[in-house]
Order: sequence, then C-alpha cells, then structure tokens
Amino acid sequence: MTKELPKGWKEVDLSEIAWFQEGPGVRNYQFTNKGVKLLNVRNIVKGKLILDNTITHISSEEANGKYKHFLVDEGDMVMASSGVTWGKTAVVKKEDLPLCMNTSTIRFKVLDTAKITKEYLLLFLNSLIFTQQIDRMITGGCQPNFGPSHLKQVKIPLPPLPIQHKIVSILEKAEQAKE
Repeated sequence: MTKELPKGWKEVDLSEIAWFQEGPGVRNYQFTNKGVKLLNVRNIVKGKLILDNTITHISSEEANGKYKHFLVDEGDMVMASSGVTWGKTAVVKKEDLPLCMNTSTIRFKVLDTAKITKEYLLLFLNSLIFTQQIDRMITGGCQPNFGPSHLKQVKIPLPPLPIQHKIVSILEKAEQAKE
C-alpha cells in the first residue's frame, strides 16, 4: 500500500479496527439435513447469502453447544477464504439466521464505530487494495486459501469518519446508477 495518504488519513492494521474469525472444520460425519445451517462458500453469491443452494446443517444441540461461539450474528460480514472465488463477501441478514460458520469462511465485525463504519470496512474488504494484499500472501495452488494469520498482516487506509461516509455514499450512488 502506498505510504502517501491524504491529510488526516492513517494506515492501520486490519486487526486494530476489525475482529475476524475463521469457521471451524466441521467434519462430514457431523452433517445433518436439519438443525442449524452451516455457511458454505457456495452460499455467498454476488454480495448476498443464498442459503438454499446447499443443504448442510449441524444439529441444534451441537450448534448451541460446541460451536456456539461460531454462530453468526445479524450484520456480520462474511467472506469466502478458500477456492477460486476467495474474497467474495456478503452481509448476514436477520432472515439468514440461525447460521453457523464453517470451514473456508471468515466473519468480520467492526471493533470501534468511532474509528470505522461497517460500510467502509465492507468496501475495503471488496477493494483491490485488500485483494492485492491477500493475493501476495495466499497459499495453495489449485485450492488457494487464507486465514487470520494473513489478515493480521493486512493494512487498511483509514480516513476520518466524515470522509468514510462520503466515500460510501459516492460509491453507493455509483452502484445504483449501474443497476
């Protein structure tokens, strides 16, 4: 990332402004056809969660017990961290719940809304700046993947909050115009 940022901007570690968690490696023998849906990279489609394109669940008992700390919350940003479509993101909505993290997925939460908006973080996660940093660190040839150890090395350009709001507004208007 360039070191010449506009006045008032800072470059910070992603881990300073966002909490992230990689999904657990749930085993095939734990899969069920009902219970709590397991998030899969195939569920993240064009910025949205499409949960009916996979059928994998784990039991409610297991989800609310052993995997309780992997249950997703409304507003979490989720990302594919493995495969040829790594980096695709979506925001979890209330109607997507209950939902449990699974392998090859990562979720993000803003640590301090006085430093960064959720919308700006999502823009960053979908940016070329983020992608280029991960691309330099990603492991695996046919099945590329990254995780928290890579994310801890990512830098984010952080403008003041009013500029974050302005950037988000401009890009949202551009997206609406495209549609």
